[in-house]
Amino acid sequence: MSENKTAENTKNQQSDNILEVSHLKKYFPIKGGMFGKQVGAVKAVDDVSFTLKRGTTMGLVGESGCGKSTLLKSINRMNDLVEGCRIDGEILLDGQNLAGINIRGRYEAGVSYISEDRLSDSLITGMNISENLVLREYGKPPFANHSIINKAAIRKNAAEKMKQYQVRASGKSGIDTLVKLLSGGNQQKLIIARELNDHAKVIVASQPTRGLDIGATEFVRQQLIDQRNAGKGVMLISADLEEIMALSDRIAVLFGGKIVGILNREEATVQKIGLLMGGISEEEAR
Repeated sequence: MSENKTAENTKNQQSDNILEVSHLKKYFPIKGGMFGKQVGAVKAVDDVSFTLKRGTTMGLVGESGCGKSTLLKSINRMNDLVEGCRIDGEILLDGQNLAGINIRGRYEAGVSYISEDRLSDSLITGMNISENLVLREYGKPPFANHSIINKAAIRKNAAEKMKQYQVRASGKSGIDTLVKLLSGGNQQKLIIARELNDHAKVIVASQPTRGLDIGATEFVRQQLIDQRNAGKGVMLISADLEEIMALSDRIAVLFGGKIVGILNREEATVQKIGLLMGGISEEEAR
């Protein structure tokens, strides 16, 4: 094969990857002594590497404490809020190195986040629907111009999003309804309405259907499928293994902070996944 052909194939292969993670390590501090000083560090993610192709979903599974949630939060830097933590390795989003970019910057680069803890990480429950929908964009046009808030644009956005994502509020308050008064399913739809925007490239979804009723669960799953079908990448954690197997194109299994195997959907079985979750190598699991 000629050098030109090889270079062309390499370029095409690279362009297929919307997310590339190389040798990622995540450390959290161990504190001790009378003054609570850092005396060491624990490695929660241990030399993890993988790629996520455009238009695909990768599911992450593993026992509690295996590092899957920490891995996802390392992509959008949510766990950097823990004092003393540090990260090594490389994360490329559509070719852009995310090193040194904060949470807001990663969102603007194209990382959207559906949290497993919507009340702590994603919503301000004492604010209303329209305000929560612009938490990511409140200082930008059309919602603000030179620090002057455009309330009409914010309300118009909320009305459109509520209709598009079937967010239902009880009573007549509509977009002025406080988020704490919404059901869990409607709170989750609100997060999805905000996070699944046009500039999103990778959707990081951690337990997106936990605690939802059947109708809300199916709605959320379909939104993730639609994002994948639109050419975006989806990273998914779910305690529901059937959900993982139904929505994922590939399934990465973690054990002890490491990826011990990645299975294509066609070859993934409950038995193989269970063996990998127990620390058995991919070769042995096959």
